Amino acid sequence: MAGREVRHERCVAERDLFGASTLEEFIGCSYRWFVNRELRPQAIDPDPDALESGGIVHTTLERLFREPPTVERRPTEAGCERWIARARELVRDVAAERGWDVDTAPASISLARLDAVVARFIRRDAATGGPMAPEAELLEVRFGDGPDDSFGPADFGSFRLHGAIDRIDVADGRALIRDYKLSSKAPSAKNLSKQGRLQLPLYMLAARGFGLDPIGGLYNPLAATKDDRPRGLLDKEQKGALIPAGKDAHVGTDFFEAEPFEEVLETARREAVAVVDSIRAGRIDRDPHDGACPAWCTLAPVCRIERSIPLPDDEDEDEAAA
Repeated sequence: MAGREVRHERCVAERDLFGASTLEEFIGCSYRWFVNRELRPQAIDPDPDALESGGIVHTTLERLFREPPTVERRPTEAGCERWIARARELVRDVAAERGWDVDTAPASISLARLDAVVARFIRRDAATGGPMAPEAELLEVRFGDGPDDSFGPADFGSFRLHGAIDRIDVADGRALIRDYKLSSKAPSAKNLSKQGRLQLPLYMLAARGFGLDPIGGLYNPLAATKDDRPRGLLDKEQKGALIPAGKDAHVGTDFFEAEPFEEVLETARREAVAVVDSIRAGRIDRDPHDGACPAWCTLAPVCRIERSIPLPDDEDEDEAAA
């Protein structure tokens, strides 16, 4: 292993540009990161259903908000059904572009499920969205050093960050970063660091380089769940102003005063720097986050780590009522 570590160190020691998902994967397990990001074994199976469905939903929402079916830039309760009808058309267009035969029975079942996912999100956005709205140029906005990037990479001193942000809502120079997740749960603000979720706070810091003033960042869970409220980090000063304060809109404990709000961002920055240092040093080990391999990881035959029974999620139950 020592020889491999040296060769790996030579390969990445001078690397300057990193993606947030790369850093999160390293936190999740440095060995899994090494296999997936550096060895890059070629997949022989088609994309997993979740990945394929997520791609369709992301593209559908991008096109929907880029060319809305009403004069408003986001759905309202009055025009909600028009947005849902247009989204249904887009889901099929995108699926067909990805090679689906949309007229088959299996595809019809999958498409109906995606229709429900998008419709649920649109209804929530219409009911609890507030005054901020996305702008076309800030949908799937890319930043980095590529020719198609709208902004340059975010400079974090010892490294630079590139990425793509699903959606940025704006009003009065303020910005709300949104990330779509085709899952039933999203981390709360206080658990971002605990769960190794750096992407959202790092994207909030990156948005400052776009000339925006981020007042929050939210993960939007799109899968079926009893509580589909977005989770993340919100500026308490904007509660009831630019950010709706209703119980059905957001979780109260995700609102932070100015100082702890900045501390969440600073913690993410420090952790990102530490991860980059570890990557450059070639510190690779079988070290799954919290000591438990996720059930979906397929690298057990490669890393040969002993699998343990996963622990239940300890997300505070009382937050659902906040």
